[in-house]
Amino acid sequence: MSRDPATDRIQLAAATDILRRRKLNELMTEGVTIVDPDSTVIDPMAEIGMDTVIEPFTLIKGHTVIGKNCTIGPDAELNTAVVGDDVHFWRSVAVEAAIGNGGNIGPFAYLRPQTELKDGVKVGDFVEVKNSTIGQGSKLPHLTYIGDSDVGSGCNIACGTITCNYDGFEKTRTVIGNDV
Repeated sequence: MSRDPATDRIQLAAATDILRRRKLNELMTEGVTIVDPDSTVIDPMAEIGMDTVIEPFTLIKGHTVIGKNCTIGPDAELNTAVVGDDVHFWRSVAVEAAIGNGGNIGPFAYLRPQTELKDGVKVGDFVEVKNSTIGQGSKLPHLTYIGDSDVGSGCNIACGTITCNYDGFEKTRTVIGNDV
């Protein structure tokens, strides 16, 4: 007897929706606001702090941990990320990245693996950060690529900045001090 693959997929989608709703209901019971449950997907392993608001069209995957009093979304994706308290993260993507307390990320930012943003960091429009540490209170406002770098505290990285650290043979780290 052959199985109908369409039926199997329909049943799988129905089961997935039941588990998704269960997680959303659990979070709302714990004090998380989910503005539009129909457009929100949150992995069962995710942890989200009280009084955080999850805006529509948000995808939270893997063992992502989000602190208290955050606004995530709309149009956000977090995958195995760590987010501190009081963070605003919208229309952006973070994969295996850490965001400190009071961060302001987006729109259209991409935080790639091994990125660590200290407290109070701003990452704005069309900024990509890879394998870098950005110091407390630093700003990367727009149109910037920071890769394999250590940026100090209190820096303001201007529009169009790119850290180039590959000479054709070796990749090195770029180091920018404090208050630059």
